[in-house]
Amino acid sequence: LQQLLKQALATMGFAREAEHSTHYAYEMVALSHATARVLGYEDSESSGKPFVEVSGRRGLGVKADDLLTQLTDRSRLRRQQLRLRFRDPGLESAYRADRFRHDLGNIRFGFLAGIAIWVAWGLLLRPQMLALSDQRLDLLMRFGVFIPILIVGLALTYTRFFGRVWEWVAVAIAAATLLFWVFYVSRILTLPAEYGYVGVILITAFTYALLRLRFVLVVLVTVIGIVAYLPYALTARYISDVSLVLAMLYLVSFGLLGGLAAYRTERFTRDLFLRERQLEQERTRSDGL
Repeated sequence: LQQLLKQALATMGFAREAEHSTHYAYEMVALSHATARVLGYEDSESSGKPFVEVSGRRGLGVKADDLLTQLTDRSRLRRQQLRLRFRDPGLESAYRADRFRHDLGNIRFGFLAGIAIWVAWGLLLRPQMLALSDQRLDLLMRFGVFIPILIVGLALTYTRFFGRVWEWVAVAIAAATLLFWVFYVSRILTLPAEYGYVGVILITAFTYALLRLRFVLVVLVTVIGIVAYLPYALTARYISDVSLVLAMLYLVSFGLLGGLAAYRTERFTRDLFLRERQLEQERTRSDGL
């Protein structure tokens, strides 16, 4: 083939070019079937060979620009393993905006459900409070602090700026509720000691089951709840050692389970967001052909 090329050049009057024509031989270039599929050659295994032979004449090859584009896209789509954030700030912002649109109904339902639970708890537990001072404090905290906090949160969901700050608003509401809860149970003396840590567990579960906060924020709220409750439990003389051990066991166990649930939920939603985004891009590209 190279001799034919030289003869053709000489015949056309390019004797000098034919004389200086040099052929650089190279070995066969091949791709694995997995690499070929990634590059878009879906029927790469139909040849029966354990590899795909690169051939310019058959259109089987790798363009440097295409390869660099794929590498750049894959780098953008990568996320941090623990925090689960996308490395591309634009992609991360798009994911959070998409999640807010999907979760706004759940957030409002969560605040409404929280209000209903506080009212129900009050009706169920008030007869069990034997001291009038406990009943007065319960009425003040329940209808003067806990429920108004949720009403404010619900009202904020109808504001224009809520989409930008909703996660931190939810964290602030959960943290404030936890701190006020620890103060509340430390003053209510006619209910069982277990009442305190059960409430902490339910409040933290509220953050990932109903508000569906991101993993790192669920962990933050869980840590705030444990750190706020344990000093009270360690210093309260009426809490026995057995109850203290059970409180620590349940708080840590439910914290780990809640964190795991939040992690898996967020990872699933991020993967689903990427798949939907890629499908939309493919649909747009197909429509433009």
